[in-house]
Amino acid sequence: MSPRLLIILILLGAGAVCGADHNYLGSLADSVDAIGPDLSRQARVENLLLERAGVKFLLEKGVLTLSETICGRVVGASFVGKGRFQMVPPNRIEKFALAKLCQDSTADWEFGNVLFLFTDSTAIELLSKLQFDSLDAKIGKHFDLYDRCIKYVEKEFQSSFPAWLLPGLLQPHLSRSFMADFECLRGRFFFLYEPNEVEEVQLWKHARTSDGSYPELVNSFHSPDQYGDSKWGPEHEDKDLIDSLDYFLDVQISQSSVTRISAELSFIPRVDSLRSLYFRIYPKLVEESIVVLDAAGDTLYWDKLKDEGTITVYFNDPLPLGERAGLKFSYNSKRLIQQTPWGSPYLAGATTWYPRYGHMTRAKHRLRFSCPEHYTMLSVGTKTSERVEGDQRITEWDLSDYPVAVASFNYGAFERDTALIYGGIPLEVYGGKSHGAFSGKLREAVLLDLAASASIFSAELAPYPFDKLWATEIPAAHGQGLPGLLHLAWASFDIKRAGYTDAFVAHEVAHQWWGHILGWDSYHDQWLSEGFAEYMAGWYIKRKYQDSKLYRNRFQELVEEWREDILESGGLTRSGRRTAYKEGNDAGPIWLGQRLVSSASADYFTLVYSKGAYVLYMLRMLMYDFADHDESRFIDMLKDFLASYYWQEAATSDFVRIAEKH
Repeated sequence: MSPRLLIILILLGAGAVCGADHNYLGSLADSVDAIGPDLSRQARVENLLLERAGVKFLLEKGVLTLSETICGRVVGASFVGKGRFQMVPPNRIEKFALAKLCQDSTADWEFGNVLFLFTDSTAIELLSKLQFDSLDAKIGKHFDLYDRCIKYVEKEFQSSFPAWLLPGLLQPHLSRSFMADFECLRGRFFFLYEPNEVEEVQLWKHARTSDGSYPELVNSFHSPDQYGDSKWGPEHEDKDLIDSLDYFLDVQISQSSVTRISAELSFIPRVDSLRSLYFRIYPKLVEESIVVLDAAGDTLYWDKLKDEGTITVYFNDPLPLGERAGLKFSYNSKRLIQQTPWGSPYLAGATTWYPRYGHMTRAKHRLRFSCPEHYTMLSVGTKTSERVEGDQRITEWDLSDYPVAVASFNYGAFERDTALIYGGIPLEVYGGKSHGAFSGKLREAVLLDLAASASIFSAELAPYPFDKLWATEIPAAHGQGLPGLLHLAWASFDIKRAGYTDAFVAHEVAHQWWGHILGWDSYHDQWLSEGFAEYMAGWYIKRKYQDSKLYRNRFQELVEEWREDILESGGLTRSGRRTAYKEGNDAGPIWLGQRLVSSASADYFTLVYSKGAYVLYMLRMLMYDFADHDESRFIDMLKDFLASYYWQEAATSDFVRIAEKH
């Protein structure tokens, strides 16, 4: 090792913080939040190149100032001068996305000032290449770069700024991130390189629309070395830091709908010396009520802005690889349970009410609820006990036999209808008693569609996976197909439109197969859930009305509606909302998933739902035996796909292989 490099390593500090209590970790977070330039370490720069994952920042001429140190480490550098940002996306889809939102399919943009933030080896690289001293050069601009960045992260990304850097300081062996905040003629951009993400490279742009301004994701792709012979990168890449998740969720709901939640989570670290984890959670919590403990009952430091939808938790001591560990969250919310106009309670955060880790990461769930005695509690899982204590109804539920990605519930004063589906599985439908427009006759119609669609899917695809199927009204215009529990829009019980209401119900039923039995691997593959559920809804409509003179052609009408939706530009979105941004098929491929919603177009539903369903329809027609009116090849393909990825997450490429096989 050279003497110069040895001095650099000493200056940067020995490494991560080992043991620390929550107060010390909180002071570190405060230091990150207040970080600024170190004016004693400035350097004049000419043609300095910083390159990450093939993306280049060429600092042509200017002054670079290192940040103040935290834990003895330099974690930032501000540059004031002139430079160039150069990026060539790795495939035609990412080039298309860049051109759609930034007018250029490759980037070679001149910028003035840039702020770099990092927990990788950037500081060592800069210290080895430059000579630093106090230059008193453009001092105010260097401070402004930090101030602008911190405010933007917290206001626009709605993310705690320390959570962008502190995990890397505490566990440098895991998080080697690099970020750049810069502005050019194409707008303001954030470039992120995070090796812990499945797609390590991201480019965000500040977007402005008639609805407001926000950061939008322009590009997201893998490091160049991960592509090999593939244009799309590795398949089924799992970078979760923990697995074998097991939840116990205890929910206490008062008469005034104030909710107290205790969420106990046990897990096994997949990496050594784990120091932090972040979870998605309902934004509107009572901040002062939040307490996070480790398995020993010691208080942990956590970080979450007031209305932030994630929470980052820091461990006092590093967690060893492979040893089961635990967390316990406790918190209150006055907004989680809200009231309908007709006085019924409803769950506002149906999938965020408890801290969830990872992207659709499967976990075992056990649940306990306490709610006012006059209400009925409905939950995922098998009800194992029910009792009344005072004025509270207490129920317990178990969903530990089937690891699923999400658990949820609903409660209220309900009317109930019951039936059985194929295989003798009990079916129950719950509609609100206090809903003035509610019709018991329509509740029975919903029950019949639930029973018929679930029975068809069970008989022809795979047996229904859970021990019950319950459906409940929610005061919303959407539905959610949760494991064994469906949330159905209240209009399902009030408005009967042949081929629409029943298709909506069947779509949510289909998620028990396409979404739970077979999950989706990443946002690129969500059409395997939504597009497939949409097609299965049409499939059900075809079966339901095949002998009806009035509605016999309803399936073909649905197919034509999908086609028109795909080809239409402008006008209305699929949900009926007027927009100037609808591009239809020109918005991009299904594979872009949620990125199809952007400042340039609003085509997520059009392509993920309608085009996803139409892709299946086209495959059906390719496989259809017109001589014998036989679609068994198509059905066999669907059954094979389900069987091949039973209780697993599938990628689009997996489906392509199954389709080619048949």
